Amino acid sequence: MKKFLIIALVCVMTGGAALAGTLNVPWIRDDATSAAVQYNGFINVKNTTGSAIPITVQYWAADGTEITPSPNTFTIPAGAAIGFRPIEDLPGEGPGQAVPNADIGAFDKAISAAINWSGGASTDVQGRVLIRFIDVGSGAVTGTYGYLCPPGV
Repeated sequence: MKKFLIIALVCVMTGGAALAGTLNVPWIRDDATSAAVQYNGFINVKNTTGSAIPITVQYWAADGTEITPSPNTFTIPAGAAIGFRPIEDLPGEGPGQAVPNADIGAFDKAISAAINWSGGASTDVQGRVLIRFIDVGSGAVTGTYGYLCPPGV
C-alpha cells in the first residue's frame, strides 16, 4: 500500500508540473521619448502546438511595482507567432495590438514581463526580445539588439 501511495504521489506531482509554463522577459525597453533615437521594444512569442493557447501577461516596473493592466490576457492561435510592443502600439503591429500594454503611468519605460500559460508543457511557447534603435530624423533603423528567452519553467 505504501508503494502505491508513493507512486501515485509522484505521478500527481510530475503530471502537475507539466501543466503550465512561464516565459520570463527580464528586461525590455520600449520608449519613444528621446529627441534623437527611439527604442522600439518587441516581445515575440510562438505557439509550438497544434491548439490555441490562452496567455496571461504580467508586467513590472524597474523597482518591482506591478504595472499589469486589466484585462491582461490574449490567445496565440495554433502554430502562430505574435510580436507586440509591451508599452506602445504601432499601426503595423497587426495581431500584436490585441496584447494588453503595461500600465506604465509615470514609471520609466524599461520593464520586465512574464508570459504565463496553462494546460500544456513548459516548452509550448517560445519567445525572444528584440529592440530596434530608430533615428528620429531619418526614420532609419540604426541598430538592433535581441535575445532568446530561456524555455518556460
